[in-house]
Amino acid sequence: MISQSNILDKLKKLQVLIDKTDDKFGDIMLGGEIEETDLFNIIDIELLQEMNWIESYEGEWDCREVREKIIPIMRKSNLHWKFRNKMLHSTDSPVSWDDFLFASLDEKCRELALSGNKISAIKHYRKTMNEVLGKECSLKQAKERIDSLVTEADYQRGILATN
Repeated sequence: MISQSNILDKLKKLQVLIDKTDDKFGDIMLGGEIEETDLFNIIDIELLQEMNWIESYEGEWDCREVREKIIPIMRKSNLHWKFRNKMLHSTDSPVSWDDFLFASLDEKCRELALSGNKISAIKHYRKTMNEVLGKECSLKQAKERIDSLVTEADYQRGILATN
């Protein structure tokens, strides 16, 4: 299992990358129209909250409770790491905000479904696809997507369901 200090080191590297790409992120997110409504973006705030939790955790580190807490942190961090690196190093192809939104949506829905809120995950997926991303999504399509995210997560965790 990954150690507390290793996770913290990786999250600190992510924070450095976020700092480097903050201006570009605003341009991509708002289509060049940067509105300074908040001093800190939500990604900075969430990252610091997660780092504080990891740093201050004093219980047994190698247990299911901790793994269940850090897996979503690691997934979300990977998502931001990939997007921010692509933004920083991309010269030939533009970075797509929609790609980031789709990946973020999958991560949020996976987190909801794995925490026992599968119906909420389906509703959130369908509403976001229809209302935010403007993509037509039926209830059946949303359920199939959430089922596939759960199956993928189970596979990654080594818990293949046998029916």
